[in-house]
Amino acid sequence: MSPESCALALASGTLVGALSALPGLHSNTLQALAVSAGAPFDGEAWAAFLAALACARLAFEAVPAILFFIPGADSAASVLPGHRLAKAGLAERALRLYSFSTLASAALACASVPLLLFILPQAFPLIKPLTPFALAAAVLAMVCTERTSERRLACGAAMLSAGALGLAAFGSGMADPFLPAFSGLFAIPAAAASLKGAHAAPAAPRETGPIAVSGFFPAIILGFALGCVADAFPGMGSAAQVALFASIFVALDSERFLCLAASVSSAHLVSSFAYSAAIGKARTGAAAQISSILGGTGAGDLPVIIGAALASVAVSSAAVFLLSKKFVSISAVLDQKALSVCVLVLLPAASFLAGGWPGLALTAAASLIGALPLVSGARRVGLMGFVLIPALLASIPI
Repeated sequence: MSPESCALALASGTLVGALSALPGLHSNTLQALAVSAGAPFDGEAWAAFLAALACARLAFEAVPAILFFIPGADSAASVLPGHRLAKAGLAERALRLYSFSTLASAALACASVPLLLFILPQAFPLIKPLTPFALAAAVLAMVCTERTSERRLACGAAMLSAGALGLAAFGSGMADPFLPAFSGLFAIPAAAASLKGAHAAPAAPRETGPIAVSGFFPAIILGFALGCVADAFPGMGSAAQVALFASIFVALDSERFLCLAASVSSAHLVSSFAYSAAIGKARTGAAAQISSILGGTGAGDLPVIIGAALASVAVSSAAVFLLSKKFVSISAVLDQKALSVCVLVLLPAASFLAGGWPGLALTAAASLIGALPLVSGARRVGLMGFVLIPALLASIPI
């Protein structure tokens, strides 16, 4: 791969990834458009393009997630603490914490790739039989750690309902059920509650001074470790799910939970490339697409892939960090109730574009289930039954 081809792949992948973070645009769709347009890339350049695209999307999707509670598959967990901080007038700080955590965790994950390549071939065969027990323990922990019997009942109901919906969605043949499902489970109920005045109007943006990053390193390191390990368990591969599960056992305020969620997402994405090369398991869409184009990802392909990922996440995270004040100033002039109405219209439309009428039906059903924790006061971690329950059932040998 020539330096010119590498630079073009990096630049175009980062740009397309930033655009794919906009609501209604998916990285898979934009990748297909790039392929049909006949981009002048060979296999390695395509791998660099796709890695850059995925990492740029991860960084930029914080903007709609935090400012407008519009989640992506990787930012669903960030919607909750991020928007809570935005409501308190700390949106700029939230964006900066997210971008810093994303970059720091990605750098740690890139540095850990040689270790993963060494450990995974020996460790994965030992871990795989434990998957059903790990997933069952996760389900029980999410339900049983609720503080009251009423909330445990509500969390269990949300877990089972979301699980049934997940079984139906994954069995329907829908190409990407995550956007319709996470929009309904997390974003639409929050937007509806905001529209009804259940949440206070956002506070005016306020200055908090420089961020003392040392206080957030424990959450970032924990997120990095969980993101790398989670790919070993098929049902725990969702970054949102891992972050929400970890919050049960580790007391975190909104800022540190945001750092944790961002770090899990970042390490999960980067380490998925190592998992694909080491054990042939592609735990993310980007890793699967790269493996398909290359005819299987090998250890020799990783320098290009990891280098592109690190370069893209560095540029994208820096852009979000430096432009955070501008993003917040734009969102501040928007009427919040009008914005809630737009979200309630835009997300079903995006779900329809992603999955047609089945996608719209999935969003509607998920919205009803997603309202249960808001009404009952239970934690929303039970909604991750959408992924956990199908994975648990699939992991049980029959």
